[in-house]
Amino acid sequence: EKKTDVKQIKFVAEWVKRIDEQNEEDYASLKQLYIDNANVIGITCNQSGSKEFTENYPEFDVCIIDEVSKATPPELILPILKAKKIILVGDHKQLPPMIGMETYDEVAKQLEISEEETEHMKVSLFEELFEKASDDIKIMLSTQYRMHNQIMDNINQFYQDENDVGLNCGIVNPD
Repeated sequence: EKKTDVKQIKFVAEWVKRIDEQNEEDYASLKQLYIDNANVIGITCNQSGSKEFTENYPEFDVCIIDEVSKATPPELILPILKAKKIILVGDHKQLPPMIGMETYDEVAKQLEISEEETEHMKVSLFEELFEKASDDIKIMLSTQYRMHNQIMDNINQFYQDENDVGLNCGIVNPD
């Protein structure tokens, strides 16, 4: 065996031993070592606002938020504030944020706010940003790979204005 292979084997064996022993001090130092060397972090928008997460990950170079059209503005603000660059991924023509429109109306009534004043809250933040963004920083994908073409044909009515055709099915031999 090469000298580097032996060194790696010893390192891994020591690492496994420390994990197996479940020493609280070792666990904390291993966790911090992992955190200090992580290239990618996966977390929900809401979890990104926790005190522990904020202490361990105060800032990011890039924050990618998927399914952004389903997120509410307060959910989005937590990860967005931590990043130097933000990439929002979603489809405002699909599911909106998971707050029913009647909830907005109910809150407006309780707070004695007119419905006109709450209209902006009923629009997806992602949809608003997408519609206002210049063409050079946004793209709408036209090929989908997740549904049978007959189902896709059914929802294409929502995509006709994107490219005069709608979505294309990327599934080979969908039958």
